[in-house]
Amino acid sequence: MSKKEIVQFTSVLSELLSSDMTLRSALEIMSDMTGLRRACALAASEIKSYLAEGSRFSIALKKCQSLSFDDVYIAFVCSAEKSGNLEKTMEFLKKREEGKSNRSAKLLAMCAYPMFVILVTFVGGIVLSSFATQLVADLSGTFDFVAYKKSVASGCVQANLFLAFAAFVLIKLLQNLLNKNIRLDIFRILDFMSESGIGFYSALETSLLLAEKNVKVKNEILSAMEDVSLGKKIGESIGNFGKDFKLYAQVAENSGDLGKVFKQICSSLESKFSRLEKICMDLTSPVIISVAGIYIIILLKKVVMPVLFTINF
Repeated sequence: MSKKEIVQFTSVLSELLSSDMTLRSALEIMSDMTGLRRACALAASEIKSYLAEGSRFSIALKKCQSLSFDDVYIAFVCSAEKSGNLEKTMEFLKKREEGKSNRSAKLLAMCAYPMFVILVTFVGGIVLSSFATQLVADLSGTFDFVAYKKSVASGCVQANLFLAFAAFVLIKLLQNLLNKNIRLDIFRILDFMSESGIGFYSALETSLLLAEKNVKVKNEILSAMEDVSLGKKIGESIGNFGKDFKLYAQVAENSGDLGKVFKQICSSLESKFSRLEKICMDLTSPVIISVAGIYIIILLKKVVMPVLFTINF
């Protein structure tokens, strides 16, 4: 629920600030709005009181107990305080938070069906394996129930190991999708901060907060920061993000228009992410049906087939 509240808080504050309203006036209005979620109104009132005590907006957000603002959000506000462009920053944060919310909803929708099918398949397999020996009648009088129980147990283990592997692969694919999205978010940050007149090194520092849990992307940013600190060209630093970015690095070095290069990178990453997202959506149903089918075949082979053919093991 907190994510939706952050989106609403940011959206409403951005709209009020775009109407040439001061920050304190906007927070005053928000604290009295009846249509706002309760946590948003409480956050506005709480932040307003911190501002009245002399705290900066970024510090007030960090102190806020009603809503939890992440480090990237606060870093943007801190940069806005230095550049004096809070209205533009809040507009960017509004788009960013809305984009994050939409992506989360898409990923949740994409995961809901596979996870439901996997769960139902798993429960069905467990039930079948648990009661199989009780449901089978020894019609021939020679059926080996001891061997059959071992077969059922073996089938259950094999089928569930396969299901666990399929779930693991699904999670890894989603992580890969999120990693690509993180890189896109980072270049959106670099693009925005570059347009706002904030130095490339400072922009990288802010984007580093976003990559704290992604070791690969974090190392790419740290390498770029090291290059900048050593006096290397910004275009050369961009090349640290991978071979796909080396062309953009060369364009940046030759054109000198860093903002245009960042926009081209964002556009390219958005197109790749959209294509990958569509492929994942299109393949979800057939892949999950195949996984469920293989799971059922394993159980049929170990649980049902021995009974049908009365095989002695």
